[in-house]
Amino acid sequence: MSRRAGLTLVEVTLALAITALLAVGVLEVITACTRGDRLDRSWQTSVQRQAALAELLTTDLSHARRVMKTAMGFQLDSRAALDAQTMELEHLPSTVVYEVRKIGSRTWLSRTQQLTDQAPSRELVAAGPKTLEIAAVGGRDLPAGRWTSMPEAVTVTFTWDGADPVIVSFRRK
Repeated sequence: MSRRAGLTLVEVTLALAITALLAVGVLEVITACTRGDRLDRSWQTSVQRQAALAELLTTDLSHARRVMKTAMGFQLDSRAALDAQTMELEHLPSTVVYEVRKIGSRTWLSRTQQLTDQAPSRELVAAGPKTLEIAAVGGRDLPAGRWTSMPEAVTVTFTWDGADPVIVSFRRK
């Protein structure tokens, strides 16, 4: 009997097993790199959202004359409003309300702006906040349900489940 050139069934099976192990290793490396990139992007997005939220709040707080704590957030009696289309600042009297609202099964931070001669405009600012608190810096209490003159400095604190709180500090210039 003559021996033909070629691979036996055992050799082919062994080669396939080694190739499969190498493919699994390569996929694990690719998955780990992708996951790290996704986490990095979500962290950047989270930081960008926090910065945008802080900028929006600072704009509203800097033009507020009075503040009132509510059960779900706070209201500002303001000397300025943001144009709903362009987000440009307009010097018009307005009331701005920040509150945590439940919509469906999810909570949202909403911002409602009411100008005296227009219908209120509401926008959802951030998804998933648990609580929203405003407090005067320096011990002065802000009573709930009553307008109070805007303090010189305030902190606004947002909490999310399983995340560090976001604290925005504001001081009048």
